[in-house]
Amino acid sequence: MVLTHTSAIGIAGWLPDGQRLLITRLIPGQPREYIEIFNTRTGELQRYGERHSLPGKPVWLAAHQAVAFADVGPDKQVVLRISRGETATVETTISDLTGSFWGVSPDGRQLAFFTQASQDRPEVFDLAQPQRATLPAALPLMRWSPYRISWHPQGHQIAFYNETGFYLADLPLGRICKVDLGVEESEARYGKRWAFYAQWAPSGRYLSMLTTIGDPPVKFSGLTILDTITGELHHVHPKQYIEPGQYYVMDMAWAPNSQIIAVQAAVELRERVLYAGLYLVEVATGRDMRVLPEALFTGGDAGWNLAWSPNGQRMAVNCPTANEGRLCMIMGKSGAAVRPLCVAPQRATLPLR
Repeated sequence: MVLTHTSAIGIAGWLPDGQRLLITRLIPGQPREYIEIFNTRTGELQRYGERHSLPGKPVWLAAHQAVAFADVGPDKQVVLRISRGETATVETTISDLTGSFWGVSPDGRQLAFFTQASQDRPEVFDLAQPQRATLPAALPLMRWSPYRISWHPQGHQIAFYNETGFYLADLPLGRICKVDLGVEESEARYGKRWAFYAQWAPSGRYLSMLTTIGDPPVKFSGLTILDTITGELHHVHPKQYIEPGQYYVMDMAWAPNSQIIAVQAAVELRERVLYAGLYLVEVATGRDMRVLPEALFTGGDAGWNLAWSPNGQRMAVNCPTANEGRLCMIMGKSGAAVRPLCVAPQRATLPLR
């Protein structure tokens, strides 16, 4: 355990130096949170701002040594702000977002988002110019929730997804294609499969997703892995059912080698609280191993609970108790870049043992 707080802590991600973490800390008794850089070696906290507590994560912009985050403006609109440090003025960059989810390019120079004025056409904002551009291809209008966004590590593709569908935008070609996430025959009666959280492997070859089937809210969830070279699509879920037909993969984080995914999967339901175990899943074979089997984890929404350090030797884990927020550190050890294509996936099922 490296940090405690009287309320919830969220893990937004590691900074490139592998020593500092971007985190949020909920302000007790308020719907607001601090956005901070936490030095895992020295324990120092550096505050970059404060915002209304929202589902979308703040992001470190390496090119500008700044933090970008969504907030609620005075007129109740969702806005995008940028902070360059404790003493700097926080800038409002975009003022009419459809929600708190947006994406950032790997170099931290461009932001992708949707606005109220153009809910079906994603926009890209270049921080260096600065200027905004609308992508030429349109997406289907959202049904319930705003599109989430995940930018490819090499910068040429962006994934847009929600319960409406999963789409890959090829920026050089200016086109968007839909990806069929498939559905197992036994689950087809619930509806189509959709993603509510997605992460690219650092190499860019694989795209992992937390997926479910049917209309929101999420009734069960699994891990879906797309190999963008072969088109192979694997659905991974725990053998242990919390209730008949219900299983939950709650969070995930890629190892830097793009061969292993750390997964939190529910193993116990106690007093209406889901407790997760920590697994390592080998992408190439589907084999898995539970680590720290005596440890049970609870935490926040998907994407907020796990982060693998850039050198693969440490993992930050959200480990709260009933009385306080806690941030823990797990010590351990953990190819070539490829260009993904829009492909017609094949399907296979790999049960998480």
